[in-house]
Amino acid sequence: MKNLSLAEQEFLKAFENIEVVEHVDDLRAYYDDEGKIWTFAASSYPQGDQWIAIDRLLYETHDWQWLWVVDGKIVERRPNYNYYFPLTPSDKGVKVVKYHASVVVEPHEECQEVEYYERRNS
Repeated sequence: MKNLSLAEQEFLKAFENIEVVEHVDDLRAYYDDEGKIWTFAASSYPQGDQWIAIDRLLYETHDWQWLWVVDGKIVERRPNYNYYFPLTPSDKGVKVVKYHASVVVEPHEECQEVEYYERRNS
């Protein structure tokens, strides 16, 4: 430690006593009585004792709205929309943008070209 001031020498000597501590994530998924996950938390944990530890990848990338805890494990439950019904053009029913039946015109919105569809019962 040549050419260092006394303050610099003491500063470097102090670092010799520093212990390296590995950071450990404490990431949690909280769930309700039915097992539905309602939030992820990394700190400032919400009240409640129904939680499960999760890894950083799940914490950072997953959409928790489809996740449940079943038998102590996280499972994904996406809705299964197996029903459908045909729509037919009409002069009443749901107002949509003309030629774009999937774009619904809400009551507070204005659109110059609209058409209507309703459920066909046959």
